Amino acid sequence: MRDKWIAADAVIMAVPVYHMGIPGQLKCFIDRLGNSIWSYYGGVGKHLKVYGAIAQGVHIFSGQEHAMTQIINHAIVMGNIIISGDAWESYIGGGAWTENKIEKNSLKKLYEGKSFDAETSVKASRSLGKRVAELALILKAGALYCMDYLKKDPAYKPFIDRIK
Repeated sequence: MRDKWIAADAVIMAVPVYHMGIPGQLKCFIDRLGNSIWSYYGGVGKHLKVYGAIAQGVHIFSGQEHAMTQIINHAIVMGNIIISGDAWESYIGGGAWTENKIEKNSLKKLYEGKSFDAETSVKASRSLGKRVAELALILKAGALYCMDYLKKDPAYKPFIDRIK
């Protein structure tokens, strides 16, 4: 997974909320990724991936924003760029709740049933995805234009290696 992460221009982490935060499996990946990147590059470096966060919980206040900020904090530490979607629906990412329903595909069923909250969540996530893709394209084009400048700073090696 580390190699796929290194190769990515953009990352959208979409997670279920587990006890007010990200799932333990993702936390383990993040922890190991940081150490792995450190040994791979001899430091963290500036990866400049565009990052977005999406979190879904069963209850309305079950930790969606906390889970998104955990993802955002990880992205910052790894030298990436955070982006949100548009307007009020996605201040820090896409958050959703399943209106206390625990069945498989609960959010999808709520969306198809025209639930305002589910529609808002889908709108936020789509907006976030679009903004992540747009900014990744802009960064790549800008980096190619500024390559001579970026090569002067070894911290940009991970970014330069990826866009060549």
